[in-house]
This record gives sequence, C-alpha cells and structure tokens, in this order.
Amino acid sequence: MSSISRPSFDEVRRKIETALQILYKNDHFLITNCTHERAITHKLAEHIQRLFPEWHVDCEYNRLGEELPKAIPSQDESYPDVIIHHRNTRDNILIIEAKSIHSNDRNDRHDKIKIKAYIEDSDYRYQFGLWICFYDDPAETKLDWFENQAGICCGVSS
Repeated sequence: MSSISRPSFDEVRRKIETALQILYKNDHFLITNCTHERAITHKLAEHIQRLFPEWHVDCEYNRLGEELPKAIPSQDESYPDVIIHHRNTRDNILIIEAKSIHSNDRNDRHDKIKIKAYIEDSDYRYQFGLWICFYDDPAETKLDWFENQAGICCGVSS
C-alpha cells in the first residue's frame, strides 16, 4: 500500500471540502441538533473514505503498529477524531480534530496542540492537519489547516 503516491495539499483540501458538502447535505441534522462530535465525525469519515478509497479512514484510532497504543509523548492517551492513513504503517496523510458550535467546550487550543504533536512526532509525521468547528450554517464552518514542513507544523493559508 505504501507505494501509492501521497496526495497534494490542494487535492486533500478539495476532497475534504467535498466530504463536508456531502455531510451538510445528508447529515445536517447531526450538526444542528446538538449531536456529540463523535457522531458527526463518524459520518464525515464515511464520506471521506469514499473520496480516498486507497487509504484507511478511521475515527478515534488508537494503535501504533500492532501492539502499541497510538499516543504521543505529551499525552497519556490520544485518539484523533479522524485520520487518513495506512494502518500498521507510518503512512499518515491527515489528522482531523473537530468541535461543534453546540459543544460546551469549543476551545481549540488543546486540539491544535494535538495536531501539532502528531505532525511533529517522529513516529507519525502526519503530512497535514485540520481543525474543524461545525456550525449550523455550512458557510460559517471554520477550517484551520496545518502542514508538515520538514518536521515542523505550520499553518496553511486558505
């Protein structure tokens, strides 16, 4: 599987934006009715999977290889909301952390620290990161993109 070429930032962003459009069209109820972010990100992951058929798209994934829990040194346990990767390899394309406008905790600080850690950690080295805040109106949805630039997490201007 690792012989598959990695997608560019523009390709990843375009596919994620398409998945979000499908999510808002088909699953808007989940966003507007205070549904837990896990339900929303699960549906988002289903839509992403169809757009990345050669990759695995997982929610709350907790493995590094076959035996170790997927965690970064700065956190005891850490389960990304959604990831695009090849299981049991170091092929990691995108880590997504998400919040809903209806969440009691909309603070993005912890999520963005997690994204940075996964991008910069030598065991993971995600190519890209995305923080999403779902709003009832799709036009208000916030997307903050990050990119791995020589092992350093950098923000990407949209």
